[in-house]
Amino acid sequence: MLLCKLSLASNKVLVIMGDSLTDQSNIFRASNFTIPRPRYYWQGRYTGNGGNWVDELRRIAGSNLSVSNFAYGGGAACTAYSGMSPSLGQQVSMYMAKLATDPVYRSQLRNRPRQVLIWSGHNDLVALTQMPPSAAPAVLSGIVECIMNSTMSLLRSGEQNAAAQLSMIYRPQSVTFLDVNAII
Repeated sequence: MLLCKLSLASNKVLVIMGDSLTDQSNIFRASNFTIPRPRYYWQGRYTGNGGNWVDELRRIAGSNLSVSNFAYGGGAACTAYSGMSPSLGQQVSMYMAKLATDPVYRSQLRNRPRQVLIWSGHNDLVALTQMPPSAAPAVLSGIVECIMNSTMSLLRSGEQNAAAQLSMIYRPQSVTFLDVNAII
């Protein structure tokens, strides 16, 4: 379930950060096309039979939506649980660095409404399953803090529309697009 309502005007840019649930082959390219294994996963996404929710959103919105995807499979909200993939904070830094240093990217975004969507925390929760139960309160609090810090960094940098979704339990049937008319 998405906790925010995406209002996508014509020519809108959606900047996305997160983990494998959102990655549109960033980790695939970064791993020289080896992760996730191409034999089992569709076009570098962590799905077996087609696109993920970002692909579906793009299909529904059509040409009204451009996506700038900074999500990496294996990424976590907190650096401690990200392994080799960029954490959420690192993804935010990558986005802000690209915005600051890439004039072509900056011009593509100039004067276009954009919305930043964060969907993170799933890999942190997976890491929690390997810890003693007594670690849960501190880890859960840390996950929320990492997501809040990343969201606040975006807002302080001038992004006016940033929303975060903590990935508590992933169930494909729970991913919905709230008000398709507002998206298109």
